[in-house]
Amino acid sequence: MPNKKYRTEEFIERSLTLTVEEAGQLLGISVPLVWAMIKRGELPTIRLGRLVRLSRAKLLAMIDGDVNTKQG
Repeated sequence: MPNKKYRTEEFIERSLTLTVEEAGQLLGISVPLVWAMIKRGELPTIRLGRLVRLSRAKLLAMIDGDVNTKQG
């Protein structure tokens, strides 16, 4: 896997998971807003130790209205 610094749009399009920054780009929102939405449980995350990743497929499904991320 290439270093995050060198991840191309093509690589991101094929990636199963996204960083917080990449998710913000995909959603067209700022990184602080992505973090706020994660903390509120509005975005589905995958935690790998200290790393936080977001499922590209779940984000796209959420955009299409197919995923309810509120936990309760």
